[in-house]
Amino acid sequence: MKKINFKSGFTLVELMIVMAVIAILVTMAFFGLSKAQASARDVQRQQTMSAIRAALERYYGDVRVYPTAGTGATQWSTFLTNIGASYIATPTDPCPTAGASVINANGNPTGGCTPVRYLYSQTTTADYTLTLTKESGGSNNFSNPQ
Repeated sequence: MKKINFKSGFTLVELMIVMAVIAILVTMAFFGLSKAQASARDVQRQQTMSAIRAALERYYGDVRVYPTAGTGATQWSTFLTNIGASYIATPTDPCPTAGASVINANGNPTGGCTPVRYLYSQTTTADYTLTLTKESGGSNNFSNPQ
């Protein structure tokens, strides 16, 4: 009678193929998750801009003009100084590298979220534009509702 020799287990090639497939799936999941996180941070930024817009309308209701903005590198800090802390607290950005990072004088968040930018411009005493450059690309404009 002939003896049959069965080998149990997987070959090295089979194990390497499985590991390669798992690595590809993990990589795809990681990049998909990072895009979703960037989109979620953009939603938080849009909510911040909506809160700033509401503060601008309260300011306009009291003073009958919109606050002036600075020019160049200080436009954001000048705007926040002119609107005053009684209308809005200093906004922060949900930049992932530094937790909630401060938005510096020219409208860029500290902590390395490079494409993100907050801008305020006053076109007339009764008109303004808020612009948010988003992390995931593109920008949103928020202008007065009047």
